[in-house]
Amino acid sequence: MGADVQWNPNTRAAAISKGGKQIGVMVGSETAYVDGAPVRLDVAAVIKDGRLFVPLRFIAEALNYSVDYKDKVVNIH
Repeated sequence: MGADVQWNPNTRAAAISKGGKQIGVMVGSETAYVDGAPVRLDVAAVIKDGRLFVPLRFIAEALNYSVDYKDKVVNIH
């Protein structure tokens, strides 16, 4: 999606930014922050095999994308 992602290993938090939007996500927390405002996540961010996983719909919509599901395919536009 072309966002800038900064990872802080000490706090286990990611800062995601694009087009003036700022998103903060912390491993294990079901609360993220969009432009400083708290947003409840469906599931907490986790690290698996050295990678950070966050809810796709949340990130896409926070960056002003639309998300559609059709025939088991996710479309982000």
